[in-house]
Amino acid sequence: MTVIAGCSNLTATSLAFPITVAAGSSQIPTATGSVTATCSSGVTALLGFNAGANVSGTVTVPVLKGPGTTGSQTIAYGIYSDSAFGTPFPAVTAPTTTPAGGTTITGGAAFPVTVYGQIGATTAGATVSPTIAAGAYTDTLTATIYF
Repeated sequence: MTVIAGCSNLTATSLAFPITVAAGSSQIPTATGSVTATCSSGVTALLGFNAGANVSGTVTVPVLKGPGTTGSQTIAYGIYSDSAFGTPFPAVTAPTTTPAGGTTITGGAAFPVTVYGQIGATTAGATVSPTIAAGAYTDTLTATIYF
């Protein structure tokens, strides 16, 4: 019998930003979620994320897409591996691209990785624009484990 190295049982919790943020507010909303994977004993894996379902064209920053018939209302955000928002998760740009950096998952048991999110993280002194439409804003990220 041959045991093949791998990771399984990938689960995630939502990165849920505060339910309400006033337009024009200088408050920078943050959120915490997690990704958990179980990898074979002895496997060291790397976790990375894509730029989200709402990214298009040359934009590589995740955006929450909001209401409207065209969905043109967006809010940029970042995802980080530390609570100080200093270490962004690496972007996974194609299914075969292994990201540089990232968070290492050590095999042998379920291994949770905390994910930190911050609205407006790509713009210094960001605020939620006073012209942004009221409503729900969402995005879907894909986590990829490389080993």
